[in-house]
Amino acid sequence: MKKLAFIFTLLAGCTAQQSSSPVPLVQACDGYRVAFAAALQARNEGKLNQTQINTITLADENVYPLCTGNLVSIGDAELTLIHTTTDKLLGAVK
Repeated sequence: MKKLAFIFTLLAGCTAQQSSSPVPLVQACDGYRVAFAAALQARNEGKLNQTQINTITLADENVYPLCTGNLVSIGDAELTLIHTTTDKLLGAVK
């Protein structure tokens, strides 16, 4: 019986970690999507040079998997990466 109680406690702890609010990640990814859309529009209008295009491509390769993957596995470091990359994207478009 003690083993069963221990297993339920363990499972409850795992469930609690997985149900943490994904709101900060969703907000960060929404900001990234807006910045990426602006960069893509600028690229399509021929307003970006090759260095800017390379910066945007690298940014997308790093952030896209985070914003389309499992929301539970994202930590503070990944969230910071999304914010930093969004800032870089906006800087590349200017």
